[in-house]
Amino acid sequence: MNFQKQNITNYNLYDTPVDNMFIGEYMATAPGDYVKVYLLALMYAELSVPSDHDSLARELGIPVEEVLLAWNHWEKLGLISKKYPDPDNKLRYTVEILNIREARFGRMPAASTGTKVRVELADGELAQLYRDIEATTGRLFEGKEMQEIVSWMSELGIAPDVILFAYKYCAQNRRTTRYRYVRAVLKNWTEQGLRSVADIEEHLEQTDARHFLHRRILKALGFSRNPTEEERRIMNTWFDELDYDIERVLEACRKTSGISNPNINYINSVLVAWKKEETGRGGDASDSLYSQVMALYEKERAENDIRTKENLSNVFTRVPRVRDILSELREASYRMSKAMLMGVNGEDAVRREQKTIDELQSEKELLLSENGFEPDITETVYTCKACRDTGTLESGERCPCFKEKAEQLLS
Repeated sequence: MNFQKQNITNYNLYDTPVDNMFIGEYMATAPGDYVKVYLLALMYAELSVPSDHDSLARELGIPVEEVLLAWNHWEKLGLISKKYPDPDNKLRYTVEILNIREARFGRMPAASTGTKVRVELADGELAQLYRDIEATTGRLFEGKEMQEIVSWMSELGIAPDVILFAYKYCAQNRRTTRYRYVRAVLKNWTEQGLRSVADIEEHLEQTDARHFLHRRILKALGFSRNPTEEERRIMNTWFDELDYDIERVLEACRKTSGISNPNINYINSVLVAWKKEETGRGGDASDSLYSQVMALYEKERAENDIRTKENLSNVFTRVPRVRDILSELREASYRMSKAMLMGVNGEDAVRREQKTIDELQSEKELLLSENGFEPDITETVYTCKACRDTGTLESGERCPCFKEKAEQLLS
């Protein structure tokens, strides 16, 4: 007797296993369309059914560009791997969906194998790195940020110039410089074997979502080159200030079909004109809803900066010792970060500085309490502590308060 199993042709009769790690750690923070792309592709992969970017886009009812952006997102998180049939053509690739557990735990960062990478840094160089980072972020270090930075060098083997580049990248492209977010970006680069600024820049040129949009626009205009710095700046205003999506921009590009010399400036004039028509007022791009919301954040930061300075002035007047404590805390944190670079030879110094920091914190809290101040009176004032009045959360997602501000402006 021969045994046979019925061949099921209805995909809905099958099950698609989804790792709980994807649900618990990745799904909630990802854009909804990106999750749809991943799950639909996962189903086809489990069924060994051929598919492509265009068919996924049609089935989900989204632009194919959104599918490609989804793959960029999941690649950065290590959930998929792009396979390029032609290494010179970075716009044509297939996708391999990786085992999440193996991708997460099955391989170790390069710096964790064998001997730890030691980063040698003179006192002056460390101080300069801190100054450069503070200049980039426009703020003083928070909490244990200095110690964290040193741990990136000593434990992950990340070079100082790469750390500074990460802060600049997050400030320019992710609208947040909170050190936990910067750490996540650095860890992602490290796990991909990106150890130098040159390697990272090359990687970003190939995978960064915004870079893909730039290249897509130039391709629509008939160019195969990378955009200039000024062209990038102009194109970014279409997404960030005019609040257009890629489909609307490509629609403007199609307006150049009868023009002998299409260029970015012409597209910009078309999009700005459309925005004026949509808003019903003769304002320029700075009148967009996005710009208005960001202006509110800027106003809040300015007002809160004044409140912070007033709070500190009040505390310093009534309890002068607190000013000295804050200065001593900063110096102790700096000494501790230097000691951490020494590895085992600096462990005793690290413990001493940590004890000093704890004692200073306790003294400060006691003085504030005795004089009727709240424990956080010396900290920076924020209207929204979740995003620190930037509109961007530590995860890189937009803060809910952004929507609230937009709704207030529209009401």
